[in-house]
Parts: sequence; C-alpha cells; structure tokens
Amino acid sequence: MNGRDNNGPNSQELALQELVHYGQKVVPELIQQLEKRYTILRSIYFAQPIGRRVLAANLRMGERIVRNETDFLRTQGLVEAQPGGMVITPEGEEVIFGLEQLIRLLKGLTSLEEELASRLGLHKVIVVSGDLDQDRQVLKEMGRAGANFLQEIIHKDKIETIAVTGGTSTLSVVESLPEISPGRSILVVPARGGFGTEMRTQANAIAALLAGKLGGEYRLFHVPDALSPQARLALLEEPHIQEMLRLMTQAQLVIHGIGDAVEMAKRRHMPQVEISWLIRHGAVGEALGSYVDKDGKVVLSARNIGLNLQELPPASTLAVAGGKHKAQAILAVAATGVLKYLVTDEGAAQAMLETLRKKN
Repeated sequence: MNGRDNNGPNSQELALQELVHYGQKVVPELIQQLEKRYTILRSIYFAQPIGRRVLAANLRMGERIVRNETDFLRTQGLVEAQPGGMVITPEGEEVIFGLEQLIRLLKGLTSLEEELASRLGLHKVIVVSGDLDQDRQVLKEMGRAGANFLQEIIHKDKIETIAVTGGTSTLSVVESLPEISPGRSILVVPARGGFGTEMRTQANAIAALLAGKLGGEYRLFHVPDALSPQARLALLEEPHIQEMLRLMTQAQLVIHGIGDAVEMAKRRHMPQVEISWLIRHGAVGEALGSYVDKDGKVVLSARNIGLNLQELPPASTLAVAGGKHKAQAILAVAATGVLKYLVTDEGAAQAMLETLRKKN
C-alpha cells in the first residue's frame, strides 16, 4: 500500500468505482464479507503460524466467527492448518496482495490520503487498512507501506544520510525493508539517545539494522535519552558527541514515530511535576522528545542530546504512527509544520479527518 500522487483516479479506477457502487447497492453484505475475510487473511499472514483463539483475540472477534471463516478459507485453499497454527498458502498470499487495491477502493483510502495531505499541508500521506488499536498486525502493514515508500524516496532524492529514532513504528519500517543496493554509500545515525529496556527498539539497534539493509554504514550514539542538566552540559563538550550532532543535523531524511504526550512522558519516567505541566499546558503529542499542544506549539522538551522538533535540519521527515487514539497527537505534531511524509492507518486517518472537518 504505497499511496499515490494527487493525480486523481484513472479511467480503470473510475470504472471499478462505478462497479463497486452498484455492487454495494445490490449486495452490500457481499462487500462487508469480503472486507472481513480479507482482514482475517491479512492478520494470519502477518502473525503466522497463529491459532484461532489468538487470532480471535487479535481481531476482537468471537471465536465462533473466526472458526467459521477460517474453515471456509481453508476449504478454498487459502489457509492451511499446521501443528503450530494456521498459515497462509501461496495461493492465499496471492489473493491478499491481489485484493489490496480493491480493498483500498472499497474503503476510500486513496481519497482519504489525498484529503489528509491537503488539509495537513503534507507532501504525501499513506493510509493502510485497519486500526492499530483494534488489530496489532496493522503495525506490520504500516511498516510494509513505509518500507516501500522509503525505497522510493531513497532513490528519487538520492539520500546519503538518514537519522532514525527508536520505537516500534520506526522498527516496523526497517524490518519490512528488503536488502537493496542504492548504488552509493548511505550513512545511518540515531537521531536521539536510548530509553526503555527493549534493545531491538533502541535507535542504535534500528540504525544498525537499516544500514545493513542498505549496505551502508552506521554510527552508534551511547547516550541515555534522559539526562540531568549538568550531565547534558558536560556531554555536549565531548568531541564524539559534537561529531554525532553534526552528522544528525546533516541528515537528508529523518524517520520517527509520534506518541501521546502524557503516555510518552510516563514511559520516560518524567517527574510528576513535569507531567502535570504538560497536562496544564495542553500537550497532546510527542515527537523527537518535543511535547506539543494541539496548535503545534512546543510546551516542553525532554532533557536529552539529539534532534528535536525545534532544531530539525532542513531534511525530509517521515513519521509513522497509527491507531485511532493517536489521531490528536499526529494532528498536533503535523501542526508544527515540520512533517513532510506520514504513514498511518485507517483508524487514525478517519479520526483526524473528523476533527479537521469540524474545525472548518
């Protein structure tokens, strides 16, 4: 699901839209059934092997419904039961990707992308089917869409230096990226220090993984994301830190996630007095350690060393964030004016448009 440029639908798409319109009038339940079975197939594909009970929990569907649907998909040769759980057959995989454009059309995702990009002033918005709040496998679909787009802009813009933050959203993009040969050496650097206990989601680990996928080089940044004022000032005097900051600010592309302000503050173990400050000043979104209100004003920045929203280099920014509950956070960060590209999901996109339309 790579999105598209704002050139409008072509003649084939218009014809298909007309057929879908008439089909929905005559047999609306057929469209609903198609979307449901596509969602089940896609969820199995990204989580395979997976049992029915876990699948039902992931999709928040009744076990009886999932059993009936997967039994049907198995008789069609699209799903296969193995000792470890259900897996998608080669024919099933072909069906998933063959239906992709039709599902996008049925859900109006292309129109959704174009309206969001226009209202937010972004160069491109990519919307994948589903809601991360309802189905965790949607993150992998966002990662795949982001990886496809990343390949495109690396070649188109002749990117030579990339900065990446930590987090599951950024990791999903890099994990979905195949090994490619850009034809030049690309340097990948962490955009910030690390926090949390999960090694694979740290900026250092993601930078190394992305460099490996691109056949390029990477640098490590051994600095915690949260520092005391004294420690921060002392580290800024270190030559290695100064060199890393120089490389970060030279990045032509910054890939990052977007979080809920209070949720991210708690994950960073910020003092309660600062969390209260965020709440009082209306902070709703967070990106690169900057906490912003609904109008895009930075109300607080984490004590760290690295890129932040107020000091971003003149680079392209690719944000990856989904789930309906993230809609206000994404809108807040977009209001700062620093975003260029956004990969999100249907749940967040619909919620954002609802808010934007009410404003107008």
